[in-house]
Amino acid sequence: MNRRERLIASVIGEDMDPQKAAFLDTTIKFILADQGEQYLKFWDLKGPGVMRLNATQQTDSWCTLEDLRDDIRLCESINNDDLSESLKRILNRAEKIDPKKMAGYMVLDKAGIRYLEIDYENMETVDASPCSLN
Repeated sequence: MNRRERLIASVIGEDMDPQKAAFLDTTIKFILADQGEQYLKFWDLKGPGVMRLNATQQTDSWCTLEDLRDDIRLCESINNDDLSESLKRILNRAEKIDPKKMAGYMVLDKAGIRYLEIDYENMETVDASPCSLN
C-alpha cells in the first residue's frame, strides 16, 4: 500500500466504504478550493511559486521560483544530486503554472518530498500520484 492509499485507508477504513469515500472526496475538494484562494493571494503578493507544506513541523510557507533555484544551487554545492534533480522537476512544473487555473504544492514529510498540482478547472483529476517525487 503506497502513502496515498495508507492515508485514505486511515480516514475511511480498509474496507473503503463508498459513503465515507464520497464524503472524503467532497471534503478534500472544499479544502482545496479554499486553499486556492490563499494560493492566488501569495502569488500576487510574493510572485510565482509553490506552497511548501511541512507536515512534520505542521507549517507552510510560500516558496518562490527564485527560492527553488536557490535550493537547487545549494543542493548542487553540497553534492545532493537526488534532491537537486527532484527540485529541478518541481521548478520545471511550477514555471508553467497559471495561478488562476492551477496551484502547485510541495509537501515535505517523513517519506520525502511530493509535488502535486491542483487543476481548478477539473477537480475530478485531483491526484498527487503523477507528480510524486521521493
